[in-house]
Amino acid sequence: MKKNELNKKERKNFNLKITFWDPKKIHTYYYFSISMIALFVVFNISWFIWLAFQSINFKDLPGVEDNFFNGFINNNVDISKTAWFMPKMMFLGFKNGITIKALLIIALIFLFVSILWPLIIEQLIVNYSCRSTEKLRIALSYRKCLVAFYFLIPAIMIIIVQNFYINNNNSFYNSFENQFFKQFTDFQENNLTPLIQEQFEIAKSGALESFNFNVNYIFSIISNILSFLTMFMILLYSSFAYFYIKPKDGKDEHDGLDL
Repeated sequence: MKKNELNKKERKNFNLKITFWDPKKIHTYYYFSISMIALFVVFNISWFIWLAFQSINFKDLPGVEDNFFNGFINNNVDISKTAWFMPKMMFLGFKNGITIKALLIIALIFLFVSILWPLIIEQLIVNYSCRSTEKLRIALSYRKCLVAFYFLIPAIMIIIVQNFYINNNNSFYNSFENQFFKQFTDFQENNLTPLIQEQFEIAKSGALESFNFNVNYIFSIISNILSFLTMFMILLYSSFAYFYIKPKDGKDEHDGLDL
């Protein structure tokens, strides 16, 4: 009885191993991972586009009147048509609510390196070595391309962290204040007259009222789910690709990318 139970358990473990750790399916793991990454990227781009469409002119904020902020005259220039509050600036803005360009560049570099790894390797071989199908096959293997997805993990972690800030009211207020004082340079944050301070608070409340936090929260939740799933896929299959021991003859007919 115990032997039968042991055999069943072994068969179950074997079937599980074949399903998730089968060298013959390494190309499937690659395409599954790249599809998950593509979904993650497309969704976050869609979120950014939605945030971009939430932009609103300061003069159109609820409660704001035409005579606010000295009639929207800044440095003797009418900025009523050019002064905008843009929620998209909160993306990768963290606590200050203003996009940190250095982090954005780093995240994009990790993204492009991980996805374009095959193209990068091919160009290196073409430019610095004789073009050889065998060399390309060795370089452009599913294993190496899966391992390259490790580069994406820091970018995913950056997105996860920023998702917790982007729904925070304080981050929203900080974003509004930073954008306001960057455009209304006649005013100083710590030296506002009572009248301007009152108008500023009305505008800030109007921005809070006009922004759809519920939709933004849904975007954030789905983004986090996709982030964790994508990171899990990378850790699962990229780790398998990294630690998988190839046959002793060094050949694996299931490993090479189609050229």
